[in-house]
Amino acid sequence: MNSPVNDVSARPNGLQSKDMICGFLPWAGQSANRKISVAPGANIGLQWWHEKPGDDFIASSHHGPCFAYLAKTSSTPSGQVWFKIYEKGYNNQTKQFCIDEMLQSSSRGLMTFQIPNDLAPGDYVLRGELIALHDGNKRNGAQPYVHCAEITVTGNGTRSPPSSALVTFPGAYQASDPGIFFDIYPKQGFGYYPTPGPPVWS
Repeated sequence: MNSPVNDVSARPNGLQSKDMICGFLPWAGQSANRKISVAPGANIGLQWWHEKPGDDFIASSHHGPCFAYLAKTSSTPSGQVWFKIYEKGYNNQTKQFCIDEMLQSSSRGLMTFQIPNDLAPGDYVLRGELIALHDGNKRNGAQPYVHCAEITVTGNGTRSPPSSALVTFPGAYQASDPGIFFDIYPKQGFGYYPTPGPPVWS
């Protein structure tokens, strides 16, 4: 993880760019060499790093939320196919964002969450995302970091999200969304952070 999908609605790597699907690296739009099998209800982790696992995967000034989405497809997702399965924003008690907690964790950079129970089997693309808000007080200042992995959900699940739970990347976020255009350094502080995107489907 070296650079964000920044300048969120301007040049090609903004919120309305195809880079919001799986990032901007050359292999982001290519099929993976292998898929990871995972059962419904199981925990799965995405490991973020800068140059190697366990390093400072992101600057400590880059406070912000974490998200995970799934799309039921065996190829690069397009259209209204993504549903959110995990989000972690701001903890008002500890005064920390998800990224802060990941930096301080003994498993530094590891984002762990659960695959929905009874999820229908098949091939999915898993999309992990961090949004750094250190410049979120500026329009187009939020910095999404996006990467994908391919998984195969096993089992005999029967549940799939309704169309009302599905969003499109790019398009799920707008530069004016409260959780994108957000000042994390107001003089009076803040007690609530509105996470962008759809609700978590469960």
